[in-house]
Amino acid sequence: MSPENLSRRAILAGAASVPALALPAVGASASTDPDPIFAAIERWKELDAVEQAAFEARDKAIEACDERYGTLISAMSKEGRQFFEANVFPLVKAQDEASHRRVDATRAIFETVPTTLGGMRAKIDFAFREDYVTDLLLRGHTDEPVQNFLNTLYEGARLVAVQS
Repeated sequence: MSPENLSRRAILAGAASVPALALPAVGASASTDPDPIFAAIERWKELDAVEQAAFEARDKAIEACDERYGTLISAMSKEGRQFFEANVFPLVKAQDEASHRRVDATRAIFETVPTTLGGMRAKIDFAFREDYVTDLLLRGHTDEPVQNFLNTLYEGARLVAVQS
């Protein structure tokens, strides 16, 4: 493991331990506006459910095609290739689009500044509860996701301090 990955892991591990010790489960805030992080997390959950449904539909269509025509497209009959193009390919494309929308929603969470202590905790809990979100933070190709995540937490802490 490179020192770069180790330092990101150490930073995130430290960030994960802070809310458990320092932030209440339900944060109070002087602001009467809803914390935008909760809407961003709910949007992600909706898109994650859509993506999971798209995966399931795609898998069922592939299984039906495999059972009916075999597993190799190159060896399928003309009828099998037509079935694949009409029934499987659109579902593969829909699943791919659903995955992209969920990834965009993940980025939106990273870029959303929480405005309450509860929102800060929800953002941190979300990032460490979802395996592929944690993977994006720890194993991303750049430090940008980690930097955005930490910058928005810092900005959220500043906003909460000003509100107090």
